[in-house]
Amino acid sequence: MRVGARGWFRAPGADGAVTGARVIAVSAASIGHLDSLEAASVYGGHVQARKDENGQLVPDGAVYRVLLEPDRAFDPIPPRQPGIVLIRSRPMSLLGRVYRRTVALLMGEAGF
Repeated sequence: MRVGARGWFRAPGADGAVTGARVIAVSAASIGHLDSLEAASVYGGHVQARKDENGQLVPDGAVYRVLLEPDRAFDPIPPRQPGIVLIRSRPMSLLGRVYRRTVALLMGEAGF
């Protein structure tokens, strides 16, 4: 996935209405903690997470922040809107996936 990729957003209860969007940013590294409580599994979300000793939600796996910009403006724009996003991306070869997983494993073991 990369900046500029096309995506589509559908909010729950939107009667099938889909909003086109474009990826404007993708985090270079996995985020250390979730700032969206509603996304965490401990609050009914889909991201497996646990609370650390400081009470912050730490994802159990790699989670990358992706920001999208809608094709059209909303009145008013909600700060957070739950829903489902589909993002178009190119398929990756098996060799490419093995390489990326190996690099991620080595970086994780090295403490990055």
